[in-house]
Amino acid sequence: MLKFLLLIAVVFVVLWAMRRASLPPPPAPPRRNSPPRLEAMVRCSHCGLHLPRSEAVLDEQGRVFCSVPHRIAGPRTS
Repeated sequence: MLKFLLLIAVVFVVLWAMRRASLPPPPAPPRRNSPPRLEAMVRCSHCGLHLPRSEAVLDEQGRVFCSVPHRIAGPRTS
């Protein structure tokens, strides 16, 4: 009786190992995207809003604005 149980256990382990070997490997975890680059923040000369330099609108004197209407209105004088 003990030999029979041992034989079943060995067969089970062999079948389990064969099945596991035939399975494809699990997919690799997704790669994390690199963190966004830090960008200089600038302040609108009209309303004081802080925004990334790449989104700013500049006038002829190099002053920074958040939008074309604020560039047209010019810097606030207060």
